Amino acid sequence: MAKMNELNKGIALDIEQSFGNLKFLRMKEDKRKEDEEGELVSTQSRYVVQSEQQLSEEVISIDISVEKKIFHFGDLVQLVNPRIEYYSFRQGRRTDNYLKIVADDIVKAPTHKNEEPKKKISVENKS
Repeated sequence: MAKMNELNKGIALDIEQSFGNLKFLRMKEDKRKEDEEGELVSTQSRYVVQSEQQLSEEVISIDISVEKKIFHFGDLVQLVNPRIEYYSFRQGRRTDNYLKIVADDIVKAPTHKNEEPKKKISVENKS
């Protein structure tokens, strides 16, 4: 079992094995918190993606200092330096656990150009 201060660093994540391909679905409202003057300030941009492996929607949080990216619905995306932050909240005799996926950035996945176009085969009748 991991020690508490090891969990604070975040859980290592093999994104390919855990989630497979990620498809962009939509943007979600920025995560906000109150500053010293009591005004709401955005702290994180949130992207909603669909995991091919998990068959579910995942919310990816990225620091607000990173420039927002614009994707089209269904674009394949990749996460840069993804990690999971783990939170637990005690509720009487039970504990609620919450996993938050954060990344340094989100980028459009490269298209596979390794595939060669199919060659046309000409058939000659030699009778």
